Amino acid sequence: MSRVALIAMIAVAGAAGALCRAGVNTVVGPRSFPLATLAVNVVGSFALGVLVAWGTTRLSPEVLSALTVGFLGAFTTFSTFTFEALTLSNEGRMGVALTYVAVSLALGLTAAAVGHQVGRALLE
Repeated sequence: MSRVALIAMIAVAGAAGALCRAGVNTVVGPRSFPLATLAVNVVGSFALGVLVAWGTTRLSPEVLSALTVGFLGAFTTFSTFTFEALTLSNEGRMGVALTYVAVSLALGLTAAAVGHQVGRALLE
C-alpha cells in the first residue's frame, strides 16, 4: 500500500471517529460531570487494548493504523479531558475535578487491561 493510500485510510477512519465522538456528545448532552468524555476515553482504551492484543496478528499494519491512530485517535480525547478538569477546577469544584481525573485514569487503565485480555483470549 502506498503512503498516500495509508494516509487516506487514516484520515477516513479519523473522520469516522470524530463523528462518533460528536454523536456521543449529542446523545449524552451537557452534564455537571464530563460523562461523554469519560465514556469515549474508557471505551477507546478498551478498544485499543483489544486491537493491540488481537489486531497485531490478525490485521494488516495499515488497517491497524487506520483503526488505532485514525479512528480511536479521533474518537478519544486527551485535550478535552484536561480542559474539562481545568474548567472544573477554575469553577471552584476541585473535588469534582480530582474525582474526574482519578476515575478517568482508573477506568481507562482498567479498560485497556481488560481489552488487552479480551484481545488475547480471542486469539486462542
